[in-house]
Amino acid sequence: MANTNGYQGQLRAFDQPNGYFTTNQNIMLLIQNDCNNQYHGSIQRVSIDTDPDTNIELNGKNIKIGKTGFYEINNVQITSFKFLQNSSKSTVIDYII
Repeated sequence: MANTNGYQGQLRAFDQPNGYFTTNQNIMLLIQNDCNNQYHGSIQRVSIDTDPDTNIELNGKNIKIGKTGFYEINNVQITSFKFLQNSSKSTVIDYII
């Protein structure tokens, strides 16, 4: 679905073949495939709803999700994204490119 901010999408762990995002899986490739060719190399906003203490890597920087289990970042140019451990089955990623 398109909006005034750009293409908005969502990836859910339980929709993945294993039912979760796997360790070191290229999430940017999943986003590219989800965007139907509207992807232009980076995402501008991402919010991740997952288990507390989940470790992710954005643009080469390690980030540990806090005790709320929610992480959001805006006005950025994210070009790489992966989980450093298998995600929970309830993980949801919302993004805008």
